[in-house]
Amino acid sequence: MPANLTPEYRAAEARFKEARETKDRIEALEEMLRVIPKHKGTDHLRGDLRKRLSQLREEQRSGSKKKGARKADPGCVPRQGAGQVVLLGPSNAGKSALVAALTRAEPAVAPYPYTTRHPLPGMMMYEDAPIQLVDAPAVERAVYEPWMNTLVRNADLGLAVLDPSSAHVLSFLDEIDELIGGGRVKLAAAWWAVGEGTRGRADSEEDVTGRELDDEAILARLEPGDVKLPVVVVVNKIDEGDNRQQFDVLAELLGEAWPLVAVSAETGEGLDRLREVIFRGLRVIRVYAKPPGKPASTKVPIILPVGSTVRDMARSIHKDLEVQLRFARVWREGHFDGQRIPRDAELHDRDIVEINA
Repeated sequence: MPANLTPEYRAAEARFKEARETKDRIEALEEMLRVIPKHKGTDHLRGDLRKRLSQLREEQRSGSKKKGARKADPGCVPRQGAGQVVLLGPSNAGKSALVAALTRAEPAVAPYPYTTRHPLPGMMMYEDAPIQLVDAPAVERAVYEPWMNTLVRNADLGLAVLDPSSAHVLSFLDEIDELIGGGRVKLAAAWWAVGEGTRGRADSEEDVTGRELDDEAILARLEPGDVKLPVVVVVNKIDEGDNRQQFDVLAELLGEAWPLVAVSAETGEGLDRLREVIFRGLRVIRVYAKPPGKPASTKVPIILPVGSTVRDMARSIHKDLEVQLRFARVWREGHFDGQRIPRDAELHDRDIVEINA
């Protein structure tokens, strides 16, 4: 059931987002609860507002956070799989819906803002490679928590999830950049992740490579302590209203600076393409170990960074194996069939490798 929120509620919500002091945020929440329509469609939202109001009142009573045992940093999400991908964006852009559609995680999905309060990881499969997606709270100035800096700094790839129907869709990218930048994180366009045609335009491979090199040159000026987060912009809800036309407009306005991928978490449109983009964005390869004289183990790949060699693979299996390594044989589709290669030969995605010690 639609919430049908009134202009009075929207105005109070805007004051809440702009408020910096606890007292002002409490007053705005109280006003939101007073003017919100009371029907079944707002049950969850009212409950959420009451919970947040209770937390702010408790914070006001205590005056400051109690000192004592050090609490765990909510932003510390143990990395699993081939890499960690964090979903960033404003409220109601559909981040949680995307995580639910791509993984077996069950984040709270609701048509009202700030449903996600803490990072929620889920595991997505790209073919045989498990990749960790982390649903993050809204990246908005009014609700941005300091621990988000830890989450973003530890991630390998960022997805900036946007709703093209939002009146503030362009300013949200600037807000994400500003808030994340406060945590000494520099956003970089992950052109290598997308290849040709992702923006609805036919990009040549040379064009993509040139963009990547330009981006690297800019980020070469990182200050000590800064980290780089490669980012792809994911335009969600492409199935709704005139969002396809809005996507074309965004591609014209943002396509020179950011790679865009159009998807729908609701219908599944574009999700297979997004899985591929995410895998490419992590800059990893899958290789499979073949013991001498035995069949290859192709069920669980060994995940290595792009550019890894036979020595790197041997080290990932066991440090002693790297020392004992003499040569390897590789099976590569369309190229090699058991060909002998040296220890420092670079490996490719889906190589089958027989290590000889």
